[in-house]
Amino acid sequence: MCRQLRSLGIGILLAAGAALVGASDSHATPGFCAFVYLDENCDGEYQEGIEPRLNGWQICYTGPRIGCGTTGSSGEGGYCKLLLPVGDYQVCVTVQAGYIPTTPSCVNINIAAGEVEQVFFGVIPVGHECPPPIGACCFADGSCVETSEAACVEPGGVYQGDG
Repeated sequence: MCRQLRSLGIGILLAAGAALVGASDSHATPGFCAFVYLDENCDGEYQEGIEPRLNGWQICYTGPRIGCGTTGSSGEGGYCKLLLPVGDYQVCVTVQAGYIPTTPSCVNINIAAGEVEQVFFGVIPVGHECPPPIGACCFADGSCVETSEAACVEPGGVYQGDG
């Protein structure tokens, strides 16, 4: 069920002010930073400055080393673990009661020498109304537009699918 980080299309970014555990220079120390965010538009991709990061979420990892930590209380919603041996790791978020994930709850990453990999986990509260997916809508005259399925079918278009 886990997929490689790079295949998820999840943005890579180092949050300003994120607490780095175990080192003062994140660029020279191998490790990872994991963030949990409220995926308000339910698209599984973090939008910095729009979707808030969440504190108090458990992040666990397995690989050459094993451990767990909790996302910070600074409002950055991140947990960083540095000084790790290079190698393959699985990083997971423990989804709290009352929430459902919008991204895989586990990802596989490879930590190379001098690299800090970053992972974003999206969640929404149970009952959160997600916007309808957008996709291609084509009409008999050959024209196509991007819209929701409901907005496509009403004027007589043929919905071609999401994405």
